[in-house]
Amino acid sequence: MPVDTSSRAMHYDRTGAQRIIEAYREIFPRITPELASYWDTARTRPWSYLTSDFHRATLEKYESFSTTVEKLDTEVQNGRAISAPALAARMVALCRQHDLGFSFGISPWTDHALHRTYGKAPVRRLVIIVGHDWYPIVPKREGKPHRLNWPMRQDGLHLLPDNDESVARRYFAAVTEPLLSGKLGTLLFVNIYPDYRAPDERVTGPVKAGYAGCLNGFEALLAGTRPHYHPDDVTIMSWGDSPWRLLRQRTRVHRPGGIMAITEQLAGGILEFQSGGHAYQYLPFAHPSEARNAHIAFHLDHQRLGFARLGFGSPMATPVNGCLKPALNGGAA
Repeated sequence: MPVDTSSRAMHYDRTGAQRIIEAYREIFPRITPELASYWDTARTRPWSYLTSDFHRATLEKYESFSTTVEKLDTEVQNGRAISAPALAARMVALCRQHDLGFSFGISPWTDHALHRTYGKAPVRRLVIIVGHDWYPIVPKREGKPHRLNWPMRQDGLHLLPDNDESVARRYFAAVTEPLLSGKLGTLLFVNIYPDYRAPDERVTGPVKAGYAGCLNGFEALLAGTRPHYHPDDVTIMSWGDSPWRLLRQRTRVHRPGGIMAITEQLAGGILEFQSGGHAYQYLPFAHPSEARNAHIAFHLDHQRLGFARLGFGSPMATPVNGCLKPALNGGAA
């Protein structure tokens, strides 16, 4: 997910926040031991402080934690010099003190997508976008410090145009208006690697910690949705090469190759992701944050044709003279 550069913090009201919590609880009526291990709700891994146990937490606990984190963020933004390791240690201490992570559930983008799409469609449907990872718990930044996240603070794909229009156009090539508006069903953003990266680690490329358990963890996530969402009503999309190389192990694609090779081969075709004796529709993309992907014709065609075959509509940004421009009916939902 991209680093937020905005200086303005938008907050959820109490009704909206409670709705996000209820959405998580409905999608995942139980956090199974396998899912708890994937999200590491026991905090056994060094940087597993993004997720929260939304079944045990209350709105009041989220509010109290958010107030405390926002005070730390104000301290950082006002120019007090705090080293990355020291700031990370303070953030971890707050998480342990409040027994919460820096989102209502999975990540801030997950929270916001649920806020914008949950319960909007006339049918029960779940669209899961699988990204790579969040970013370091304290990213290396030049100039203005990175904003901290807290559960009551809004941060998501829908807000990208307010932060960086050029980045928004790239991301909007990988989504459609019906998808972002909730007309198709609930949009669930997840990252195949569920933790933060370490302080000052690079923000792109493979994570240093590796991906042990990530594929099994994602399958536990799918299993966690099955009480309320039949696999026929769930569609998976992935962004990037690393998620593809993990998820492809549950497809019938046996030919070696990265994300660009498979998108050129598929040309809009839809794969089956096999898990727990169930088959899910699966459409892999290259990651939209990579600017070079906006100029690869076969990949843009794959996105457009894949969306059409799924009945998802047209991409919200399309290439014009080699640059991505908002589609005529595009825009944040």
